[in-house]
Amino acid sequence: MKKRRFRPGRRLAVFLAAVAVVLSGYGAYQGIGAIRNRQYAEQTRHMSAEQVVQFYFTAWQHRNGRAMRAVTLDGTPGMENEFVMWLSSLTFSVSEEVPATETYLRGRRDYKEYADLKVYGVIFTANYPGFIESGFSPGQYWDYVVVKEKPDSPWKISGAGFI
Repeated sequence: MKKRRFRPGRRLAVFLAAVAVVLSGYGAYQGIGAIRNRQYAEQTRHMSAEQVVQFYFTAWQHRNGRAMRAVTLDGTPGMENEFVMWLSSLTFSVSEEVPATETYLRGRRDYKEYADLKVYGVIFTANYPGFIESGFSPGQYWDYVVVKEKPDSPWKISGAGFI
């Protein structure tokens, strides 16, 4: 039986064809991500500020970093994302709207740039496997700052911390 050999030019052509197939698959994968981002943006466009905070925590509960990024101002989910994949369980309750004190607002240099700003207190408990140390205490209370960049913009989470 005669052994079939590729000529050097054909090897390159086969290699380039394989690379093209792989890259086109990667492009399709990126396209799916863009579609999901648009879906989240549309889904959250008409939510109230409180609903945005609830959506964020529900996404965290379901380990969905993409959905978390959809409702944050700069597209980063914050420090919670470091633990999204290791999370055993998460319970939360959005307690109430907290008055943004003048001291707090002075600390945020950019607060005047926003059309509207609300702060919500959230009590949550994040549980992780024993080998991961969490910076979150059980029943942790954090304030989540939710802003509108323009009057017709959707609400986005700008930051979190203690007021």
